[in-house]
Amino acid sequence: MAQDWYSTQAVAAVSPPSAPAMHTLRPLSLGEILDRTFAIYRSRFWLFSGIAAIYAVSALVLQLLNLLVKHEVIKHVGFRSGSASELAGSGLLGFLLLMPYAVTQAATVFALGEVYLGKGTTAADSVRAVAGHWYRYVGIAVWISFSALWLPLLLWLPAAVLIFALKGSGLQWLAGLLFFLGFCALPFSVWAVLRNLLGVQVSVIEMATVRTAMKRSKLLTVGAKWRMVVVLLIMTALAMTLGVMQIPLAMVVMRAPLQEHTVAQAISLVLNALGQTVVTPVGLIGMSLVYFDQRVRQEGFDLLLMLGPEIPLATAMETVRTPIEQVSVEPLPIETEVRDEGGSV
Repeated sequence: MAQDWYSTQAVAAVSPPSAPAMHTLRPLSLGEILDRTFAIYRSRFWLFSGIAAIYAVSALVLQLLNLLVKHEVIKHVGFRSGSASELAGSGLLGFLLLMPYAVTQAATVFALGEVYLGKGTTAADSVRAVAGHWYRYVGIAVWISFSALWLPLLLWLPAAVLIFALKGSGLQWLAGLLFFLGFCALPFSVWAVLRNLLGVQVSVIEMATVRTAMKRSKLLTVGAKWRMVVVLLIMTALAMTLGVMQIPLAMVVMRAPLQEHTVAQAISLVLNALGQTVVTPVGLIGMSLVYFDQRVRQEGFDLLLMLGPEIPLATAMETVRTPIEQVSVEPLPIETEVRDEGGSV
């Protein structure tokens, strides 16, 4: 039986539709947001998983290359965990994956917006639509990461220096205190990430710059952080469930000699890529629905779209954010001439 918060077209979206379906825009409860998340994902599984595969495949190729290099190094040089070359390789890998990660996120948000507002799109069209502004989405990803790490690192880096500088001096308790304070700052890091987590949605759908998107995200997340936490917890639970499948391979890696790790690790990387392809869209779809819901609650976005499709979406979004005090109204002309009975002035 169809839920009452679906329109007739949205119910038909569960099976392959002949035309795009627009979901009814209205304030939603947390349960309705979750229901819509999985209903949309199920009805457009190949669209969203196809977009997610861009990052998953990119990460898989680079990780397999990194695994091959490490295998050759172990075979000819020996194994040294935590070496400078290993850390540099991990840093380079993260840097190379930053762009496909950001573009994949933006393309998923774009596809969700098109589907949710009753339009049609493909994975290729979604990627093309956002690829021209990839630097914005990279900037947002870096901004979110920095907001999570700056305070703990501000305490942990001096602590690490003090461990070596004060070694044997009896003052290492100061480094321990800084490490403890760094862990105490982690709740602030979570809060800071949640404030900025709708930046991608704002930038993609409203075509906003990085700074504007982050400011808008802080406003839109007011009153929605607990719902966002639930969405993230569900995505994490799904990822952990898929991770259980890799436990047998992890045991093989731990028990086998170092030179024999390669095959088991390669299989584990392939399974991890498949898991990312399936799980990642859930969180992005859920966050995008929170974004639309907050716009409906705070700005009456649903009422504006009822005016008709002839209003460009970007113009509508600028209009809905314009304070009423800034709207200029032309005064009506007032007739000041007084005529007598004879018609003369």
